[in-house]
Amino acid sequence: MRAVQAIFWGVLGGAIGATAEWVLARRLALSGLAIGWLLTLVGWFISARLSERAQRRMFLHNVINAARDAIVKEVRQEQDWVGAIQQIGFTLRGRLHNRQMFPRSPQEEEFYWLDQNVEARKTLYPARGATHLLMKALEEYELLFPETRRVRAQLGYFAMEKVSTPHMLSITDLMNPNTREAAISAMEGRIEVTTEYAALLEDLRVHVQNASLAEITGRRVPARAPQDPNSAIMVMADDGLLDVRQQGRSWPVRTWPAPEGGWHTVDAPPVV
Repeated sequence: MRAVQAIFWGVLGGAIGATAEWVLARRLALSGLAIGWLLTLVGWFISARLSERAQRRMFLHNVINAARDAIVKEVRQEQDWVGAIQQIGFTLRGRLHNRQMFPRSPQEEEFYWLDQNVEARKTLYPARGATHLLMKALEEYELLFPETRRVRAQLGYFAMEKVSTPHMLSITDLMNPNTREAAISAMEGRIEVTTEYAALLEDLRVHVQNASLAEITGRRVPARAPQDPNSAIMVMADDGLLDVRQQGRSWPVRTWPAPEGGWHTVDAPPVV
């Protein structure tokens, strides 16, 4: 009888032990499966977030690069326009010299200089709208390059007041034989003004290149350092805006909208 009881309790103990071992192994397997799924979900979430950030960063870089390309293109076209304007006076000087060596009738001279007037005006006011496309490009991408807001107004005002308008008056004077030679001399004498404008356009191009590509490439184009301390130069002011400074003062800008009594200019805030 005792032998039977011993066998019974032995079998029962073995069954209980086997059952406990199976349940414990099952729980461990389920726990491992749950941990594996949890790690997979966490990894997927992190990967998705990193991928989203990378895609957003790539999209932003593409937008900035498109803006850089558009602005640099317009800067180059503006510099080409300045170069063409610089050639007007020297070209007309050669033609005037030729006409003086081989005089024509007054009627022929009148028609000839009328043609020169038309040709010069086409150079000064091309179909592309002179400075307008550059200013529009800067306005279009002001959200990406907000620091260009002031310098955009300064360059636009300078191009109109110091380049376009004086040349237009000189071109008009070509029609008068008494003022023709003085008009050509005046256009030749503005070479420093147009060169200064072209140099500032280059400052703007360098800034846009650095602002858009320096973070990606880890390199920067050095800013222009003119030898003449009286030369105008584009700098970053304390308020975070680009500013054209000359002899310690900011270039003027035109007020907008037009006030009562007509246009007038105001000095930009001083740069400390």
